[in-house]
Amino acid sequence: MKRIFIFCLGLLFAVAVWGQMPQIRPLQLDSLPQQWADSGRFEQPLPSKDAWWQQFNDTMLLHLIDLAVDNNADVVTAINNIELARNQYRNAVADFFPTVDMQASYSPTRQSMAVYGNNDISRYGNASINASWEIDIFGTIRKEAEYYKKSYLATREQYHAVMVSLCSQVGIAYINLRVYQTQKDVTYTNLETQKATLDITEARYNAGLASQLDVAQAKTVYYSTLASIPSIESAILQQINQIGLLVGDIPWELRDKLIVPQPIPQFTPKLNLEIPAKVIRQRPDIRVAELNMEAQANKLQLSRREWFPQFMINGSIGFESNEFKNFFKQENMTWSVAPAMKWNLFSGMKRYYGTQSEQINYNETVEKYNTAIHNALLEVDNALIMYQKALIQITTNEQAFEQAKLSLELSLELYMKGLQSFQTVVDSQRNVLSYENSVVTTQGSIITYFIQLYQALGGGYPTNE
Repeated sequence: MKRIFIFCLGLLFAVAVWGQMPQIRPLQLDSLPQQWADSGRFEQPLPSKDAWWQQFNDTMLLHLIDLAVDNNADVVTAINNIELARNQYRNAVADFFPTVDMQASYSPTRQSMAVYGNNDISRYGNASINASWEIDIFGTIRKEAEYYKKSYLATREQYHAVMVSLCSQVGIAYINLRVYQTQKDVTYTNLETQKATLDITEARYNAGLASQLDVAQAKTVYYSTLASIPSIESAILQQINQIGLLVGDIPWELRDKLIVPQPIPQFTPKLNLEIPAKVIRQRPDIRVAELNMEAQANKLQLSRREWFPQFMINGSIGFESNEFKNFFKQENMTWSVAPAMKWNLFSGMKRYYGTQSEQINYNETVEKYNTAIHNALLEVDNALIMYQKALIQITTNEQAFEQAKLSLELSLELYMKGLQSFQTVVDSQRNVLSYENSVVTTQGSIITYFIQLYQALGGGYPTNE
């Protein structure tokens, strides 16, 4: 009766402590918008969430992404983390099964004549198979296995996050490289025009039809344009080095292939912005945060299970004999079955504070999940805004470039007739170079913002959803 009273008292204490602990706080998220509004400019849906880079029809970009996937150090680390988490999960699942071990000993002993009056030799030996199985009544083993399972699934999503980020970074670096190379071509083209204008100005000066100021202004424009080339070439080499780092290759081994100028991929994606806001849940970082939250919830539940007793069944079967020749006879067989219980009734409040710590850790994972959701909404919205504005900007930049070329042509014609100062020609030359570079930059920006939108959505928005 006394034992039953102690058992009931301990059970009531555990239940009372359970009730006083903070319950798992439900996830609180701000209301998500139903979708991002469409301005009416866009027609085609986003490409599928895999292999978006195939839309560019650029064999070099495809090759670089394949290299990155195979060689990038972050990808290798992510794969190793998956293998580690998988083994930890399997190790936790193994606790569902009984442990079985074998034990054997053999001890020949010769007696002392002085003590026992004879020199008899005994050959004692025993061998047994022992088993122990914990009965998971309160779900302690199950919660631990679920914790490691969620952690394992989170590493898989982290791998997906690395892949999304890596492919996006390679794509952006490659587009930037082609933008700089195109700007270099634009600069050399304008240099030829400016050199021709300089020659005309010098000829007019030698003929007494122009002042030395006109020649100085023409040279200023020419040499300032020429001086911009080294910085562009430096940016080109830096982008090649960046690509080499991303693909896990030595940069100068790629340099011979990438240094050859190629145009910016001629692809203008048009997006259907009828994108449900819930699609951001496909982002790997969102899934990682969600899985970490679920894993921590299981760990919290696991800490609460420590307040309850453990039940086990121990058993063994074997043989024991003083004569080896009779060792395996039935009368020498031994066996035992021993149910057991273990219950820690007091540990100096260690379990209480341990559970409180896990509750705090869980609340932190909830906040991290909320933050990840909010950041995802912000990133998608920003990417859509930048993409939309870039499409508008490319049109105005192209119009400005055409007008700048016309202005240069007209100002040069008037200058030749003596009806306009050379300063107007100088301004027109600078405007032509500036607006043409703006067109090139915006062409690259459109593709870059498209890639960033792909990344913000966690891989793209499938056309079949």
